[in-house]
Amino acid sequence: MKINPIVIYYSRTGNTEVVAKTIAKETKAELVKIEDLKNRRGFFGIFLAIVDALLKKKTDITPRSIDLKKYDVIYIGSPVWARNPAPAILTFIDNSDFSNKNVVIFVTMAAHGGDNAIKTMKEKIYSKNGKVIGAFSIKTRDKNKEEIKEETIKKLGEINV
Repeated sequence: MKINPIVIYYSRTGNTEVVAKTIAKETKAELVKIEDLKNRRGFFGIFLAIVDALLKKKTDITPRSIDLKKYDVIYIGSPVWARNPAPAILTFIDNSDFSNKNVVIFVTMAAHGGDNAIKTMKEKIYSKNGKVIGAFSIKTRDKNKEEIKEETIKKLGEINV
């Protein structure tokens, strides 16, 4: 049976995007980037991002939602901000129907907080009737793109999809 996967992600600095593109290439998945319409650039932007993440605030995104009916496996990725997923991904999850869908969560972080971010995403996906079949985090501090890609491929191999 052919699996029809999709990778949905948000990335501010590009690290989560490297992971998402690697997953899409390895699994032959469709790739969709969620854009946060709030300015998250510069010092003030990242400060607001951290505050919004701590408060688990919603934000304006595009696309607002995606029809997930035709996908068998949904990979969802987010950077970790203050031990939480990015507001754009939380908003996307809130806007989406995960009924009877298999979901794999991935997060990227400089140092720590991945477990908490994954837990938050899992709870939201379960509340939207989805089934989380795997999750992983990747520490990106002091790693180049090739090292991030290699670790992503290794982590993918550890998940039974």
